[in-house]
Amino acid sequence: MERIAQQLSGVPHATALIFFADHGQRHSAGYALLPHDYTPEDVAGSAVSAADFHTKIDAIRQHAKRLLVVLNCCHAGGIGGAVLDDSDTTHGDTPPTDFFQPLAVGSGQVVISAARPWQKAGADALHAPEHTLFGARLLEALRGQAPSAGASIGVFELFSYLSAQVPADARQIHYNGAPLAQEPLLYAHQLDADMAIALRPNWQGGTLDADLASTIDELAAAEIALARYAREADTPAELRQRHDALLQQLEDG
Repeated sequence: MERIAQQLSGVPHATALIFFADHGQRHSAGYALLPHDYTPEDVAGSAVSAADFHTKIDAIRQHAKRLLVVLNCCHAGGIGGAVLDDSDTTHGDTPPTDFFQPLAVGSGQVVISAARPWQKAGADALHAPEHTLFGARLLEALRGQAPSAGASIGVFELFSYLSAQVPADARQIHYNGAPLAQEPLLYAHQLDADMAIALRPNWQGGTLDADLASTIDELAAAEIALARYAREADTPAELRQRHDALLQQLEDG
């Protein structure tokens, strides 16, 4: 990540996308990201601590006009309709609010997490088992499946695709006796206009329907409001109902 910060130093108006896919875990010193070569017996000494990750993101933030951090952590599922319980999977924790909120502190800074802090994330996608459930849909979106208003794919458009696809995929996995509940999370310190994060492959012109574009923007606003809550029980019922109604509009469309 230090190399990324150095490379961005000479690039005006740069957009940085940081993607982490593996496990995360709470321990005595706080939340940490667990890279593939970490030592279970020495989490504090071999994992990436929240403080260290925040410091590295701060260095990138100094040079990037736009920043998107994608966290694909806490894989708990298996292929398709497999029946799973805690004994079938590596334990882990989805990033809590006090981990991901410091990653987006100003304009043009956004975090997307594979699941909410109180949820697990499916490990293998039924239709693409070489990827995680979230990762497979992320790739599809960036390859052009996300709705788009033009030649670029915006972060709100990306998130709307993930929100419509990932929960339905997760429900095919049974975890601890029930369908897996996994909803991607979008967080920003302040709501900006949708920012472009990728070029749309093979774009031949055309724009989004005005109603669909409005629904995508409204969903992003509702999602950012929901992401400020650390516990499901704390989320206001009215806000949750509004969010779910907007998501249903996308799925119906």
